[in-house]
Amino acid sequence: MTYTLARHPYPPAVRSMRLAERSTLAGGFVRVRLVEAVPGELAGFVAPGAGDHVRVLVGSADGGAVTTVEQGAPYRTETVVAHDAAAGWIDLDILDHDGHGVIGPWATHAPLGSPALVAGPKGSVVITGRPEQWVIAGDDSAIPAMRRYLALLHGRGEGMLVLETAADLGPKELTALGLDGLEARGRVEVSIHRPQSGAPGAALVTALETLPAPGDPLERFVFACAEQSIVAPVRSLLARWGIDVERAVVKGYWRRADTEQ
Repeated sequence: MTYTLARHPYPPAVRSMRLAERSTLAGGFVRVRLVEAVPGELAGFVAPGAGDHVRVLVGSADGGAVTTVEQGAPYRTETVVAHDAAAGWIDLDILDHDGHGVIGPWATHAPLGSPALVAGPKGSVVITGRPEQWVIAGDDSAIPAMRRYLALLHGRGEGMLVLETAADLGPKELTALGLDGLEARGRVEVSIHRPQSGAPGAALVTALETLPAPGDPLERFVFACAEQSIVAPVRSLLARWGIDVERAVVKGYWRRADTEQ
């Protein structure tokens, strides 16, 4: 049975939230639970797609006030790992880059009760059906979305997981990230690659280009998200495989600083 992808747009929405809980995961991730600042703030919030994401604005790591986009503060984009709109909470796994940036230190150190603004999701990409084969690929930034796709697709055909990471992920760490035991459960090939110095995403692209072409392009689903530079070569690879880009999910989750305009 083949699969379909449906893209669903949602109206804009910005919600006021507060930091309620945190826990430390492997690989530099911190899981935070954001709860409604006022009852009903999450009314209408949905995130059915495995890669659904929200844009988050936070204040300083000491729990200061949120500076809005209009005041010059940029959003940070994070994957929704779990949510319950009726109960009024959203869970996000945030990567703390060794104390750099804004949202990582906030997730790690901000006092409980600190404010945040959450915008979106702007839309969902929902997969239905049972692809005979799937490829889930990404770097550290994509691990939360990769985990959701793996939970959705495991048992639906043969799978290939391709991860680029600088973290030392042994069995314990893979378990904590929800990426454990995939090969043992059958029909899943797992490959983990170290990033090339100064070239994030290059090792991931090289690994993808070594994969065999699909027997039936309509039966291979591809999710590949990492640093922005992967987008063009992965789309080119999809074309060589005969896979329509609209039947895949390929995105740049972040941009290397020296490539920014």
